[in-house]
Formats: sequence, structure tokens, C-alpha cells
Amino acid sequence: MVSVRVVQVVYDDISELQKIWRLYLKHGALVTRILPVPEKGERLAVQIRPGWGGDEIYLTGTVVQPSSAMSVMQLDDLEITARVALVSHGIEEAAPPPAFGAIPAVRAPEPSPETVTGPAREAPAETIKAPEPVPIAAPEPVPIAAEPPKPRPPPTIPSTPKPIPPPPAPKPRPPPTIESPKPAGARPGRQRRGARPMRQSGSSTANRKPLSSGSFHKAPPSSPTLSRVSKTGESVDMDARSASSLTGPVSPDTEAVLPEVASKGDFGHESWRDVLLDLFIERATGVIVIHAFRENRWCYLVDGRPTHYLVDHAHPGEYLSDAILKECDVSAGQWTEALVGSKISGVAPGDYLVKRGVITERELHEALRRRAAAITRNLLTANFGRWTYHPWTPVRELFTWEPIDVLPLILSAERANMARMTDDEITKTTEPHLDKHVSLAPERADLLEQLPLEGAERSLARELLPGGWTMKELLVHGGLTEKDLLRFVWVLKAMGFVRLRTDEGSDSKRNRAERKMYVALKDIQRRKNFEALHCHWTAIGSEVQEGHRKTLDEFNASKFAGVMDPRLQDLLDRIRARADELLMRLKTKKGRDSVRRSLVGESQLIMAADLMLKQGDMEAYKSNWGVARVCYERVIELAPHIPETQEALKRAKEKLLDPAISNAALGTELKAIDAVGAAVDKLVL
Repeated sequence: MVSVRVVQVVYDDISELQKIWRLYLKHGALVTRILPVPEKGERLAVQIRPGWGGDEIYLTGTVVQPSSAMSVMQLDDLEITARVALVSHGIEEAAPPPAFGAIPAVRAPEPSPETVTGPAREAPAETIKAPEPVPIAAPEPVPIAAEPPKPRPPPTIPSTPKPIPPPPAPKPRPPPTIESPKPAGARPGRQRRGARPMRQSGSSTANRKPLSSGSFHKAPPSSPTLSRVSKTGESVDMDARSASSLTGPVSPDTEAVLPEVASKGDFGHESWRDVLLDLFIERATGVIVIHAFRENRWCYLVDGRPTHYLVDHAHPGEYLSDAILKECDVSAGQWTEALVGSKISGVAPGDYLVKRGVITERELHEALRRRAAAITRNLLTANFGRWTYHPWTPVRELFTWEPIDVLPLILSAERANMARMTDDEITKTTEPHLDKHVSLAPERADLLEQLPLEGAERSLARELLPGGWTMKELLVHGGLTEKDLLRFVWVLKAMGFVRLRTDEGSDSKRNRAERKMYVALKDIQRRKNFEALHCHWTAIGSEVQEGHRKTLDEFNASKFAGVMDPRLQDLLDRIRARADELLMRLKTKKGRDSVRRSLVGESQLIMAADLMLKQGDMEAYKSNWGVARVCYERVIELAPHIPETQEALKRAKEKLLDPAISNAALGTELKAIDAVGAAVDKLVL
């Protein structure tokens, strides 16, 4: 037998208990301080002791949000003993409906031997002084459009409970007689030719079992006349009498005839955000039924995007009046008139305003869309309750206005959450993860293209994140300020688009190749002309050709054959295209001269030619024939054809006639040539 911890909560005043009922117990929750702090998912038995005397109230439930200050419990359905005890303290709204039958005497549940029991036992239970409940603003007493009427309150019972006899079953009515089709020539009003005779109903109200107050989690028993709607919603195997008896949306009996459940879950294990994104990926069209603390919501999806909600308990900000009065040119008096007109005519208040010409149909649809967005955003904080998804294609034709955009709504909500963190908190949160790789979640990689991003964020998401860069590397190459980049990465992680990985596993080699190519591409795009091909601005045609060849050899597709994919091939193509563009510009002397004149003037060219001539003579003296050849060739390349440079040109050409210099091959002298170029830059630029 599993031991359940017993916790005692004491209320000193009856008004406190009534407030707790109104704020929490009525909705299937209990918010109180529990010490020691429980664990999430722990089962507890709560004994509410009224300080003024009277019956104690026994509840059971599951901890959904533990905290040292206030813990939140999701309560099980109230037992009849708890309801009777609440009624005895003046909370008549808790009275059990007749479906419960006779009311037994109030009796405390028997705990297991390991359970810490109440004060009547040897070991006292935990007694907690009930904290003052946080007041919640009363919801606006305005019904939303198309909401079903609220059920009548259950009948009150006296403070001294008496057994309630079950209601007598009504006498079954005889089935209606169905006349056979009359032959042709009958009097007007006869059944039209070819029509099928009306099917006789085989049900009666006496055979229906009443639903208990907590039965919204369970479907009513099936019967021959209460069959399910088909998955497409095109046909219903149900007689008209049974269909007309359904309560309507957001009710247990109507939920029972929804199409079969395609998927379901619990907000304690997956968030509403993840549910929305998964259904958005599937382009689901149908109804999501949400049960949470006895507050039910039906969300209607079109292609995975919420378009409308029906609820049985609306919260402030979730009424249609909130959306209409805030954005439309409608006064409070006009809305009141619409409510009265709706009661008289049966036309929904929003449609009433349209028919009266107060607002247009488009304005009504925009208001319904804003209301759907507000409810969707409110549900993002839900961490309790259950949901089921039922495919139903008629939703597409019934709600014709534009559904809400899921990705921008979730992105803005997560940005708002991250904005509450200070820069220091962001830094401290990131420090342990600087060396981890930010990798895309495969199941949501396609959605990254649809996120409404701009500028550097767009570039970061599309170009960098698929490469699995570390946090530290993103700070260098991301193109955003440090804090903005970190906030953006944590927003994407909260949305489930990226994960932090210490080891990239089988993707390691491929991602390293992408990161190398990306750095090379940005380098060749950032550098200009000679520098991009790893040449000095004094280089001649052969050196430019050699720089181009080295660039292509370094990023040859054969070196990445084992990991090649379309993204890597695109990076290679962009590197090659940039290298070819530079070669076309610099392979002729005219092109090189044009580029040089954009960097230096004629006087600097003369000075550079003179320095190269002296450096060539020095290298020839040292027998560094290869370096000497390059220096003399650069003199001819750089010196303008003006009288002041004729002597230098003549001397360089004479030196190149020496076979030891003209036939010298350039081998390991590259560092010496780079040093010559650096010396020229130091004196000329």
C-alpha cells in the first residue's frame, strides 16, 4: 500500500474558507504553503480544519508546482463527504447534485500505517496556518459570443445532511408512430417521392444516466442513439432527438460525440507551446479539448493555427467585449444593447452589431482573431491540465476568418519572458554553456525558415546555426552584440528550435567542414582584390594566378566528399565564384593598375618601385635568385612610364637578362617576399 502524506491546513475564519472555495477549491485547485516542500507529482491528502469548529474537509490531489512559498495542488474530484462538509460551513454551491444519490456521513479517509496522521493520533500531522489568499479580480460578467448558457446552480441542501433519494425515472414515452409512405396521388403535404422514411428512435430519456459533476473527464456510456461523428464530420449516425439533446460545445455530452482522439497529452509533461508547434507542423485541422482545474476550453484549429475558442469560464481579457471595445468604434452602451438584443433574438452579440451596422463583418472577424490570440497567449503559461486533439474538417468552412500566426505569437511571448532577465542574469546563465554547441532540433529545423526574423538575427538563424557553432564562436561571428545574441539564442532554445550539446556525435565532421567554409567565405568577401587572393598589392600576374589556384585547391569538393550536402556545396560554389571574380579583375596589368591606383597614388608607386629595385639588388648579392627575380619583375610592374622612372625600369630589365635570375624558381622564399611587401607598406602607405 502506497503511503500518502497527510497535511493539515487550519482556517480561523469562515470567510477565509469561503474565499478559498471561490478562488481555488471550486476550480479544482489548492494553493497553500506546504512544509517540507513536496516534490512535483507527489500525492498528498489535505485535512482542512475549521478553527471555529464543525466538520473537517478531506481532499486529495497531486502537486503540480512545488515552492517554498506557495505550492499548487491539482485536486481530485470532490468526494461527496467533502461536499457535504463544505455545505455544512455555508458553502451551498458545493452541494452534490442528485446524481450522487444518498449522502453518507462524513468520515475521514483511513491513512496507511506509514502515514503521519492528525492530532487524534500519536504522531501529529503537519499543521499549516493557511496564508491569506491572493485576491483575484472578479471576471467581467459579459458572456462571449456563441458560448453555451451556464448551467443552473445545483440545489442547496440543509446544513444537517439528509439522505437524498434518487430521482424517480420518468415514464418512457411510447415511440412515435411512423406512417408508411402514401402512394402517388395523395393529398398535398405527403412525403416526397424517393425520400427515405424517418428512422424510429430507439432511445428514451429514462434510459440516460445523469452525469456527475466531475464527469467531464470521462465520456458518457455509449448507446445505440449516441454514436460518434465520423472523422471527416460529413455524416452523423445519430437520430435528431439525440442530437438536439446535446448541451453544446464545451460540455461532456458533446465531447463524447467528437471524432476519435488523434493525439493527447498532459501540460505537466509538455507545454502548450510545444503542442501548438507540433500541430502546426502537421497542419492539423480540428478541435483541441482542454481540461484544466474544471475549466474547459475548446480550441478550433485550421492548418495547425488557432482560429476560435469556446470556453465555459472566461477570464478577464478573454471576452469578445474586450476585443471589440478596445479596437472597434463601439461604446459600452452599444455593447449592452447588443447583449440585450442577443437575449431577445438569439443572435450572437457580435453578429447583432454587424446586422445593426455598428461594425463591419471584417471588424468582427478581426476582434474574434484578437480574442483567439489573447487566449492562446494566456495558455502558454499553463503547467497543468489535459488535452485531446480531434480531427474535424468542417472547422475550415465554419470559421472563415484568418487564423492567428502561431510562430510570431510564440516568438513575441518568449522574447517578453527573456526581456525580464537582466544582463547579469543572462551572462551568469550562459557562462556554463560557452563551450557547448548550439545545434538545431531536427524536428523543427524547417520551421526556422518561417520565423519572422530580420537583419543579423535572420543571418544568424539561416547561415550559422545549421553549422553547430559553440556559444563562444557565435559571439565572434554572430553579428550581434553579446547580450542581444545570448537573449536570441535562449529564446530559440525556449521555443525548442535549438539544443545545447557537449558532443556533436556523428555530425561533428560535417559541421566542422561547414564552419571552415563559412569562415573562408566571409574572409574572401571581407578582403578586397589582391588581399582576398593572399597576394600583396605589388603582386604581378603570375602571383595572382597562384593565389587563385591555392584558394580553389584548399576548398576542393573532393576533400569533403564524405560529408558533402547541399549546404556545403553552396558554400563551395560561393567561394569559387568570389575567387573567379577577383581573378577576372586582376589577371591583366590594366586591371591590376586600376586597383592599385584606388589604393595608392603615382608618387607611392614610384617610391615602391625604387624600394623594390634596391631590395632586388640586395637579394641578388645574397644569391637569393628567386626573391631577386620577383623584386625586379615588380619594379617593371609598378613603375609608371614617366621620365623619373626610366632609369629604374632599364636597370630591372638588365638584371632579368641574367640567366641565374630569370631562370630561378620560387620555392621556400615566400616568407622573404612577404617581408619585402611588409617593408614597402611600412614606408609607402
